[in-house]
Amino acid sequence: MQDLLASLASTLNNDPVLATYALAWVVLDLWGTAALVLAYRSRLHERAVHLDPRPHRLFPHR
Repeated sequence: MQDLLASLASTLNNDPVLATYALAWVVLDLWGTAALVLAYRSRLHERAVHLDPRPHRLFPHR
């Protein structure tokens, strides 16, 4: 595993284009995760306002 990580680090250090793509991929993954979490929290707050929301498996009943 250490050899694989060393090889990956060496490749990213030697290829700035690949390093840029890898960084962009990580940033987009983090942005997408944050957007998903914010959307889910927003939906939970929206459902909390309703007196009797329809049951749904992704949204726990409180």
